[in-house]
Amino acid sequence: MAKQRNNIVKRGSTYSIRIMVPADVRKYFGNKREIVKALKTSSLVEATVLGEKAVADYRYVFHHLREHGSPSNVVFAHPPIASTEAVITPAADTDFKPNKYSRFIVDPAKTAGTSKVPTIMEAFEKYAADNPHVVTDDTLRQSRYIIKLFADFVGQNAPVTMITRDNVRSWKQALAHWPVRATEVKELKGLTFPEVLMVCREHWGECVRPSITKKTVNKYLSALGALCTWLVAETSHFDFNPVNNLYHKLDRMERKVYPFWATQIRDFFNSPIYRGCESQEVDFKSGAVQIQDYRYWLPLIAAHTGARLGEIAQMLTVDVKQLHGRWVFHVTRDGSPEKRTKTKGSQ
Repeated sequence: MAKQRNNIVKRGSTYSIRIMVPADVRKYFGNKREIVKALKTSSLVEATVLGEKAVADYRYVFHHLREHGSPSNVVFAHPPIASTEAVITPAADTDFKPNKYSRFIVDPAKTAGTSKVPTIMEAFEKYAADNPHVVTDDTLRQSRYIIKLFADFVGQNAPVTMITRDNVRSWKQALAHWPVRATEVKELKGLTFPEVLMVCREHWGECVRPSITKKTVNKYLSALGALCTWLVAETSHFDFNPVNNLYHKLDRMERKVYPFWATQIRDFFNSPIYRGCESQEVDFKSGAVQIQDYRYWLPLIAAHTGARLGEIAQMLTVDVKQLHGRWVFHVTRDGSPEKRTKTKGSQ
């Protein structure tokens, strides 16, 4: 019996993907209800990535057919009876082009202009310019990175209509294999989302490279959800937010950060930074040089106040003041446009 997972079927030693053909476009596929595409891999992780990409490719083909019908310069050839896969054969100067993950895919860059549907990244830049939640430039930079990951997943230059619930759910599943600190890994520089997952498997195996947590996956989904909320409100492309209710349910009572033992604190404050180190650069070896910069003061202030490190690091000397006869650290956003607090109540 073939093992199936998310429309991925194992036949013998390799996997295939089953793609349901919507009723309104079946006439272009010989009235077939289903397309079975061989993925030619024995790895479930690789099959998952290839399968999700193939599904996204075909869904865009379905979208193109609904919008334009059968173009005169594209020939749809029905497969032989012995074949299980529908074949779309492009002629010269067609909207279809070869893709490494599937046989053919519509080039969204060519069709987006005619249907006046912006690409995902074009929509994000408009969202960033609008900045409805008045977030910082750093937050927008992080969101841009996350949205680009989704755009890479469904296809570069894909239109916003590719942000479907099925595609978001598939992306969420793929994020379970996304490596921690991917941007800092030399081998992954300049690669697209599917390519990163491939390289991780080739270099480190399926489980060796640590993946991001469910909490971080929810952070990525939240960035995409914020864009979709804006699209619902400001455009005619969405009637609802496709990210809603797709977040991981987390145990908020689970404790992952534990306090230091007294012996650990004692060892830390007996380190060369506090007792004297070899030099400003070699601060981990004992010596006669006294460190008096952030390395010395941040841990001390944190230990005695419990304040957030980000809020301590941005404090100015004027933030150390007397209030009602007591010396205090005055945590505010005053004094510099770069200062931030987690919430208004944090001041």
